[in-house]
Amino acid sequence: TAFHNSRASRPRTGAAGRHSRRGGQSIPIKRANIIPEIVPKQRDRKTNPTRYNKPTRSSAETDARSVAVGRSLVITLDPEWEKQLEEMNRSKRGRPYKYSDLLMGGIAYLRYMIDNGVRVTEGMVDEMLGKGVKGPDHVTIWRRTCARAVSIEGDRVTVETTDGKTHVLLADSTGITTTGKGRWIELKWKVKCNFIKLHMLAEEESRKILAFRVTDTSGGDAKNLPGMLDEALNKLGVPLEDRSEDPVASVEVESTPAEENTVEMTTDYLCDCGCRRPILRERRTAKLEKPPVALLRADGGYDSYEAFSHCKRRGVHTTIRVRIDSSCEPDDKYGDKGGARSEAVLDQLGGGCTAEQFAKMGKDERKKHQKEWKARVKFNSRWIIEIIISSFKRLLGEALRSVNLKYIMIELVTKIAVYNKTRNVMREAVW
Repeated sequence: TAFHNSRASRPRTGAAGRHSRRGGQSIPIKRANIIPEIVPKQRDRKTNPTRYNKPTRSSAETDARSVAVGRSLVITLDPEWEKQLEEMNRSKRGRPYKYSDLLMGGIAYLRYMIDNGVRVTEGMVDEMLGKGVKGPDHVTIWRRTCARAVSIEGDRVTVETTDGKTHVLLADSTGITTTGKGRWIELKWKVKCNFIKLHMLAEEESRKILAFRVTDTSGGDAKNLPGMLDEALNKLGVPLEDRSEDPVASVEVESTPAEENTVEMTTDYLCDCGCRRPILRERRTAKLEKPPVALLRADGGYDSYEAFSHCKRRGVHTTIRVRIDSSCEPDDKYGDKGGARSEAVLDQLGGGCTAEQFAKMGKDERKKHQKEWKARVKFNSRWIIEIIISSFKRLLGEALRSVNLKYIMIELVTKIAVYNKTRNVMREAVW
């Protein structure tokens, strides 16, 4: 009996369920309340096939980029350095220079790429130059690369500046520490780790940093945008002119129809009885004379009257996210004389409606219009600036060695030049 009731004497269960013994035969019994297996739906592969059809970067391309960066770190004697040294000492009074700016720029590039001190850099430069040539000592390296800004060969912004091309600019800010203190030191010893705020403006195609500003933690993003925008346009070869009267400056580039240099315009005809109710909406396609100078993508931190007005004055179209509770009334007190921000508010939150309709619009409807606007202008492309910031910090570190504000500015100028040169080296290695 014990053997009969054991596990070995029980009939095996099949796929249909349990079995009962009746008359020596095994009769299947359907199992009740069986939970079916839930298979997850393949969303991306079916609904978004373009995500899988995009060409990915091959391993050979990645290897070529890394090898090119490694070769750029090697310092060798170049006849151009000797010629520049003669030019530098020709009109100099006092003690002549022993090393040219091109050589010191290569040393600065090497030092910041390997993230070592000046003494370690001195030893590496001596070995690279050879036994017959005496390289600069660590004091000279500090004076020429840390105490003053040095030009690095190959750091220029080589962005195509053809007429009629719309440059896409990206703006954002990040924090950089000025000391090497970690989070544990701050919690254990109650020491505040100071950090600065780095505002930067980059170009989307080349992913190079065109302009930057340094403030403390209380520095706002929108206040630093006009100066950075003028500096970036100057580097791109765009003349700084007043284009506020140009109608192309307020045209959305991403919402144009299939035909090139055309835009869909909407005209509302209001009622004449006094209620100002729209009775007819006409849509037509207009031909543009030329595209905007540039397209600026930024987050809500740059939402201000001054930022919108300055971009309109320079002929730059903006895709800056405005606040949900924004007003569409222009404010001359804050520099919104042309109503640039009011037009953006009506376009994003109102869907192109009138000011009277926008005043009666609820919060949910505004969110719906802003969601449609984000999809129309491809607002998610703004995240490329986050990739640029991440690459900058992973390449050159998140902390600065300098403490004085003067040396902090010099170090940041050199680091940004090093980053732009690295982008040039990697780009030329593939092309």
